[in-house]
Amino acid sequence: MKKLSKISIVLLGILLLASVAQADLLTTFTTSIAANDPTQLGRLSRSGIPSDWSSVKAFPGVINPGTTYNYHTYTINSGVTPYIFITMDSVTANTFASAYFPGYDPLNKAAGYIGDAGSSGNYFGTDPISFEVYVPVRTNFLILVNTSSNAGIGQPFTITVQGFIDDQFTPTPEPSSMLLLGSGVLGIAGVIRRKIKLG
Repeated sequence: MKKLSKISIVLLGILLLASVAQADLLTTFTTSIAANDPTQLGRLSRSGIPSDWSSVKAFPGVINPGTTYNYHTYTINSGVTPYIFITMDSVTANTFASAYFPGYDPLNKAAGYIGDAGSSGNYFGTDPISFEVYVPVRTNFLILVNTSSNAGIGQPFTITVQGFIDDQFTPTPEPSSMLLLGSGVLGIAGVIRRKIKLG
């Protein structure tokens, strides 16, 4: 029975590991801000600190309220993953990303604000910048990208949005792996039952 218990524990461990999936990829796309995109007066101040799941980032304030900036919003659904990890790959420092829930009002930029990237452009010019926000499951939220100068028009960037079920970067289990896990547990239970009857 001791030997059987050890085998059972090992098999259960393997099945549990098999049930772990990659992060839920909610969306990824490459685009740019166009000259005919909506405009707003002023933009968020760049604090240099990206938002993360450890605490709610305070609204950074608005700068240059007399300057016109183009912007675009992208609607994303959180699915079953409320912990959202947003990556922006932008070689230039002429665009800036932030997130809003449930909507965005260019006349009241504090309303619905849930986080931002802290700065523009890739880290060291090569590594994509990222930030984290929390939203309710199965809801739509917005990623707002605005120009930080007129040079931002037409400059490409790539947005990648991933979802996790908690702040430990835990992905959702794959349904097929959960089925495998259930089958494995039932199989082990059957072996144990037979051993008990024979013993």
